[in-house]
Amino acid sequence: MKIIENNPYRILGILVDAGAKERTSQIKRLKQYAEVEQEPPQDDYSFPVFGKLTRTTDSIAEAESKLNLDHDKMLAALFWFWSGDPITDEVTFAALKDGNKLLAMDIWTKRTYTEKVTECNVSAFQNFSTLLLLMNDYEHGIKLKINLLESDFFTDFVKQTTDKTYKITKKNLQLLFLNQIFSEIEKQKAISMEQFIAIVKELSFTAKEDFLYSLIQKRVEDIKNEIEIAKTKRKTDKENANNAGKNLYFATREELTVLKNILGTDSVKYASIADKVANEMRQCDIDYHNFFVKVNIDVSEDSVELLNMAKSIAAGCVTIQRIQEDLDKMPYSYDEVLKRKAEREQKEREQLHKEQKEQQKREQQQKEREKREQEQKEQERLQEIKSRKKIRNVFLWTLLVVAIIMIVLINR
Repeated sequence: MKIIENNPYRILGILVDAGAKERTSQIKRLKQYAEVEQEPPQDDYSFPVFGKLTRTTDSIAEAESKLNLDHDKMLAALFWFWSGDPITDEVTFAALKDGNKLLAMDIWTKRTYTEKVTECNVSAFQNFSTLLLLMNDYEHGIKLKINLLESDFFTDFVKQTTDKTYKITKKNLQLLFLNQIFSEIEKQKAISMEQFIAIVKELSFTAKEDFLYSLIQKRVEDIKNEIEIAKTKRKTDKENANNAGKNLYFATREELTVLKNILGTDSVKYASIADKVANEMRQCDIDYHNFFVKVNIDVSEDSVELLNMAKSIAAGCVTIQRIQEDLDKMPYSYDEVLKRKAEREQKEREQLHKEQKEQQKREQQQKEREKREQEQKEQERLQEIKSRKKIRNVFLWTLLVVAIIMIVLINR
């Protein structure tokens, strides 16, 4: 997880509860090494076992700037380590410095196995959840972190991380964590959105309703925007309205799945937005079909395909019935369309294969012609060399004969 691997606390090699004096001293030390382009000794809390970390003057300065404001410090701290229990945490940190993640996991597992947060094990929940998230164990990592943030001891963590004047509610701290996790999952695709929603829905915590509501609102707005995009394309270019409908399907499919997982298929809100997508897809088909009817072109197969996509999304009985009525008017069933499409694709593959073989044959013939031409040129070259050699020999013999005759004449 990038927010852990590139955490400003990790870049600076400190824990979240490091004091101002310790942080300043460490930053100065790192800059001295960076200025002479040398890697500092990895004896701090950067934990090389988490992956390669290159610290430059710029990256150190950037990390320092990200820890100026309390809100930014709090966000970074949620995804790094805290020495809340000097005895067990220091032993575990030493294990991580040595690259022994298994020992660290064993220690923190024993400290958190009851799933109940206490004053003695609060840091274990913070640290173990961070390690699990880094290892892509989102289910257990999120669960442990939420247990900590839902407990009354979350304030201890906040106080150790930020200035005394900084105030944040339990709900807002949970939302800060979950929104960042959500953002990371969207970027990295480590788990599906369905899996993430399932994890969150299994938990009980203060900000649960607010967080799920924010996910719903964002997706509803995104879907509405996609509907408007499709509508605009449909109205301005009816010839390609079928593509506008298909693009709407693929643009909203995942968003609708998330809404379905949160709200359930029986939800009126889910049915409403799903039907809006399906109805726009249906209208795309109507405009597309009518456009080609005027020029006597059969586009029934395209219509059947798009209408079946719309039907798979529709949730309300009325919308499903209307789409089915449109399908019933088509000369082909969906299965027939798939069969015809498969047959065309097979013919296209066969034709492509035939063309490729013919092309290979032409290329082979071309190579053979080039080879014959090359051989002929080589023969001509050798013949020319032979002819020149013969002419040279005749010339040399002629010179020899002339020389002999001249010698004979001179001796007389």
